[in-house]
Amino acid sequence: MTIPNKEEFEEWKENYITKQFFKFLIKEARVHRDVAGNAGCMKDSFINSGEEYVKMMHRASIYELIPEVEYEDVFPIEE
Repeated sequence: MTIPNKEEFEEWKENYITKQFFKFLIKEARVHRDVAGNAGCMKDSFINSGEEYVKMMHRASIYELIPEVEYEDVFPIEE
């Protein structure tokens, strides 16, 4: 596997399919937040419910961050 250069990465990021995938992730994040906010993660105990809430919110945060990834985040410049 070869490491793409910055231009190839930007081209991939601007690709129609990639943009659609990013839009899907943003929608998925909203769903996770809505479900968590509407007690959709209620379990048999408060501890389990809290753990499920934290997991859902964490997933939502990750989904929202993925479209913001830059070339340097994936392929750091070695010093």
